[in-house]
Amino acid sequence: MNPSSTITKIRKDVYTKVAGWALEQPLPIEVTDEDIKTLAKELVPSDFYAGRYSLEKELAIAEKRVRLAVNKAGKQIVNGITAACYSCLAGVSKYFVTAICQNCTSQLCRNNCPKKSITIVDNQAFIDGQSCIGCGRCAQSCPYQAILPAVRPCVKACGVGAVKFDENDKIIIDEESCVSCGACLAVCPFGAIDDITQIVETIQAIRTKDLPVIAMPAPALVGQFGPKATPDHLKAALFKSGFDEIVEVALGADMVAQEEMEEVIERYDEKIMTNSCCPAYLMAIKKKLPKLVNAISHTKSPMRVTGQLVRDRNKDKKVITVFIGPCSAKKAELSWGDEIDIVLTFEELAAIFKAMAIDPAKETAVAMQDATNIGRMFARSGGVVGAVAALLDLEKYPAKIVYPTTLKGSLSTLRSEAAKAVKRDGFTIVEGMACDAGCISGPGTIVAVTTANRALEKYINAGRPEK
Repeated sequence: MNPSSTITKIRKDVYTKVAGWALEQPLPIEVTDEDIKTLAKELVPSDFYAGRYSLEKELAIAEKRVRLAVNKAGKQIVNGITAACYSCLAGVSKYFVTAICQNCTSQLCRNNCPKKSITIVDNQAFIDGQSCIGCGRCAQSCPYQAILPAVRPCVKACGVGAVKFDENDKIIIDEESCVSCGACLAVCPFGAIDDITQIVETIQAIRTKDLPVIAMPAPALVGQFGPKATPDHLKAALFKSGFDEIVEVALGADMVAQEEMEEVIERYDEKIMTNSCCPAYLMAIKKKLPKLVNAISHTKSPMRVTGQLVRDRNKDKKVITVFIGPCSAKKAELSWGDEIDIVLTFEELAAIFKAMAIDPAKETAVAMQDATNIGRMFARSGGVVGAVAALLDLEKYPAKIVYPTTLKGSLSTLRSEAAKAVKRDGFTIVEGMACDAGCISGPGTIVAVTTANRALEKYINAGRPEK
């Protein structure tokens, strides 16, 4: 999420309110419809919407946000909030003319339109939205680049076509198509898309103390809680909040990098392999490129590998494993095995810290040195293939490394590289991610990507050297 966005502030308020409420409830915590309505009323009226909505509508929006935040909105991970949807660009033509239009004599835009949708009104080109078919010839023809496409941000962000609209042009997330990447919720300027959380389940676990609760922060954690809050400070803050043990997921990434390196050697004759760490990317391959499912690495993700490692270390007792990362899709991956019990985003953890009056930067640092620099690389674009390549004997096993950005780019690159790989010598490793800059740009992050990347570089360099 954009740290300066009002939507981020709204989500923070909702999550903090829910976390504070859960901390005060008698155990076991039970959430009722009346509780949801009460929490929503306490959140409104707010100054966030600046009078955009009526009190009744603002209450409806808040209630849906709270319902998602307390995990009482069904199994779908990413959801549309109909009341908050502004039906933006509804009825607008697929292309529009900007003020740059010079009303030129050539009128190439009008002459190239196959549907004659363009007329000249008040010395400027005008596109009729009813007849425009969105072919884009007008935009291609304009010598001033004065014609632009009109695309909703959520539609543009979604790489799998899961964003739909009802008869009133209100947002619907198609559960069958959705891969829970969260790209749409991160860009919607009206906050009309949100995901479920397990904030209440987390607080219940750390308050009851029935079982040890083990936090597993992803390598993208670095820099998320302020410039003075190092991973060591975060470890201390997690202990203070009630977690019994903290294990870096980068440790699991170390193991995944080793396994994938060995897998490249084993599958070298197959010519191509792609990573298995991003659940949204995996789901997208299965939905959009089913013929290339065999190209996916057989290893589990670092989250699941770390979870299994924790369970193996505690064979004599049950534990509750809590993955903490930047990702909505990990909430879907939770159901793929029994390694993980709860998934939290950094955004949700920050709300828990605020409700508990914990400032990670002010805690006495506790060393977090589980992982090597190899595993910590996984947090950014190019890091997975970079980690595998760092372990692979490239002279003996030459490999082409590709890491496109965006989910659409990852899918199209995998398709094209798979076609090329059979004709070339060597091996191709394609890294696919749902988020443009990798995990450090996930929808559950709370700092700018540039800030996270700078902090990550230091975190990588501070990792245990690979033996």
